[in-house]
Amino acid sequence: MRVVEKAERSVTIVEKNNKHNSNTYFIGFDLCDDDSFLSYWDYGKGKPQSINPTGGYGSEQIPTVVLYNSHTNEWLVGHDAVLNEAEDGVYRISNFVRDMGDQVSYEIDGKEYYSNEILAIFFQGTLDYIKKLNPNSHLEAIMVTVEDLNVNASQVITKALESYGIPKENIYMESYLESGVSYIVSEKLPQKRAGIFNLSESGLRYYQISIQNLLSTLQVSVSEVDLSHLLSGVEIHHIVKDYIRELYKVMRKQEELTSEDDALIDSVYYKNKQFIFSKLTQNQNANIYFNALYPPLKMELSPEILNRQI
Repeated sequence: MRVVEKAERSVTIVEKNNKHNSNTYFIGFDLCDDDSFLSYWDYGKGKPQSINPTGGYGSEQIPTVVLYNSHTNEWLVGHDAVLNEAEDGVYRISNFVRDMGDQVSYEIDGKEYYSNEILAIFFQGTLDYIKKLNPNSHLEAIMVTVEDLNVNASQVITKALESYGIPKENIYMESYLESGVSYIVSEKLPQKRAGIFNLSESGLRYYQISIQNLLSTLQVSVSEVDLSHLLSGVEIHHIVKDYIRELYKVMRKQEELTSEDDALIDSVYYKNKQFIFSKLTQNQNANIYFNALYPPLKMELSPEILNRQI
């Protein structure tokens, strides 16, 4: 149990919104070990909007991957880093968010890079998407949420964002749980209890949150239940992807998949992963397209996929 003074964030994007023009951006960055999510405050609509890095539907998630190509001296992030061909002289770095609290270093083309340097490259490549929305944009402040926030991770994130030009006083961070509690409190929900499920590659966790008003403070108690033995994000991805593979063979009338088929399925799945789960978890069908084939292939995925494993 813990007591949170007024249980509110030290800053909110909305409060700052009224003080700046439409070229000023307040960013929300959901930094995850597998896929990250970028959003900004939309002045016209008066609410946060996601930033789609590829321009296509269903591609709002950004693979948390960095790649260095020594042949071209080029750094790539996100989808470009995932889909780029693997070969000698090409270095692909993932899991750096999970490891950033441990101050891990990476040897790339004979040079040592630390967690904050890799994260800075990822931030720069990702935040530059905002320039595509508005070349005159100015990034005023950013709120970064991570699954677990400790002192080392906080220092790595701060150092990485400062190298991008964001002042330390405009960098804010919180854990997923803190973000959930802040949302519940800010919404002034009538009920005094709420639950949050968090599904990641490490597994499924449930948080039971209770809120009690005590004069000028809010008493917030949180109990956690680890359900990782029942389900993990990795297992769900395997279930859906295996289904797509089997359906692909049926629709293409193939007994086995070639390496080219596997690469195409990986590419289409990665680009549409967020869209697929958004639809399926709302009990709706999700349509995905294999436009690289001739004729193009349309595949319809049913929510029943999540109830069984191929």
